[in-house]
Amino acid sequence: MTITGLGSLDAAIARYPLSTVSHKSPIQSCCEITIAMSHKEIVSALKEKELLPLPYFISQTIKEYVNQPYAPCDSIYLHRFTLPTGKSLCWALLDKNGMILEQAHSVPRGKYSNYCRAIIRHLVSKTPRQQALVA
Repeated sequence: MTITGLGSLDAAIARYPLSTVSHKSPIQSCCEITIAMSHKEIVSALKEKELLPLPYFISQTIKEYVNQPYAPCDSIYLHRFTLPTGKSLCWALLDKNGMILEQAHSVPRGKYSNYCRAIIRHLVSKTPRQQALVA
C-alpha cells in the first residue's frame, strides 16, 4: 500500500503500523500528555520516549494546553515521525479525537513536507473520530 510515495518509508509503515496512542517504533514515537501532569512529569515522559528537544511551536502549544483552566479534552498525543534511516521528518500534536492541534516539519520545504502531510493524513484517518465519520 502506498501512503507517502517513498518506498522505504511505505515499507516501514507496512511493517510497523502507525498508532494513534502511546507507542514507540523505528519510525514513530508517541507520548500521551494529560492535563493532570505537572511540568516535571511531562518532561520526564518526553525524555523516556526520546522526544526531546521539541520544536518551539509544539512546546508552546503543550504549555498553553496544560495551563488552560478548562481543556477541551483530558489528553493529547505528541507524535514524532522519522525515516527508517533515523532522519527526523515531522512532529504532530493531536487530541484524542484526532484533531491536529499543531504540527512541525523538520525540513520545511521539498519532498519531505509531502511525506509528512501523507503520514499525518494517514494517522488522522485511523482515529476513532474519523472511523465514525467513514461508517
